[in-house]
Amino acid sequence: MPRPSSNSTIPGYRPSANTGKPNLIKSFNAQSKTLFKHKARGYEHVVFLGIYWEDEDLPCSKEVFLLASFFETVFRARSKIFAIPKVNSQGSLNAMMSKFVMENQGDGRLLIVYYGGHGTSSNGLALWAAWGTSRHPHRNSPPTVDWFRTQPILMSPNDSGDVLIIIDACHSSAAAGARGSVSNRKVELIAAATLNSSTPGPGHHSFTIHLIRTMKELMISEGRFSVSTLNRHLQLREASLVATPHYSDLSANDLPSIMLCPADVGAVSATPRGERNKKAKVYLNLVIGISQEVDEKVLIEMIAWLKKSAPGIVCECEMLDVLRRDERATAGSSERADMGEAVLDPGLYGSLGPSMDAGDLANIAIGRWAEYSGA
Repeated sequence: MPRPSSNSTIPGYRPSANTGKPNLIKSFNAQSKTLFKHKARGYEHVVFLGIYWEDEDLPCSKEVFLLASFFETVFRARSKIFAIPKVNSQGSLNAMMSKFVMENQGDGRLLIVYYGGHGTSSNGLALWAAWGTSRHPHRNSPPTVDWFRTQPILMSPNDSGDVLIIIDACHSSAAAGARGSVSNRKVELIAAATLNSSTPGPGHHSFTIHLIRTMKELMISEGRFSVSTLNRHLQLREASLVATPHYSDLSANDLPSIMLCPADVGAVSATPRGERNKKAKVYLNLVIGISQEVDEKVLIEMIAWLKKSAPGIVCECEMLDVLRRDERATAGSSERADMGEAVLDPGLYGSLGPSMDAGDLANIAIGRWAEYSGA
């Protein structure tokens, strides 16, 4: 279905004579273009990286493979598993991570990086440690890696693609201290425990098991969910977590939270691009009443509103014009409220039908959103 054009006419309205209108429309559309980038279409590629210690005293590897299997099955993600060696641990981890990012980064891609194992912190920064199967009171210090030196590899401003970091370890929120200057993509962190807090090891009460259970429940109830929504559900008492999880947005931008879509929606590498594009969009042609002159400040508020309140079925938004109510067309109708200046916001929105008048358009402006059609 073709989208409405800027020449679309709405009964009872005329184009505004606002001299700054072209720049305002251009500015709004530039900002809204990224709002729903992956919200409904999903990512073209999802890649999962699971990390644990080669020399482990807890069966963390079992949960690494369990979570990998979950993302492979539900999101058809490609998986890579890496066991940190006891020798040259930091160098091996950094080299692997650099190669992983180089091979998998790109627009329309989501990288999910997970670590399960022991964690600690130094001066508020995250470290990972391997106690090992030969743990002993007189043993030399176990091998460690400075995660705060590795995490920035995932956050280079020169790369593209969104990143979700999940850490099931004690003190894991310390990873929030390793922030980059990412402005062109989303990087989010979910950590099993706050700083100076411990979390249960692998088993029925582990964070990873509760994470998988919560994601399954969200898919059943919602069909898709954002990382921020996942965090809110993990924070609920119903999650039965022993430790309080931590969420951080590590991006230097205001882009929406990463959206996780199940395989049948399209957030999978196995669904060909052509097949995804065959699913038609329906556009709603809306008029939104604004109580003051439209300027840059108003547009910022509109973007914030769409970002916060738009449901998951919204996949696109474009401003076509700025309008004024045509008083000549509405003269004699005392029941209609004075709309003042209005914004025509269709990229989201479909035909409302020829029988609707201007008053009807105003009334349903906030209530109708874009949806998918199999037509």
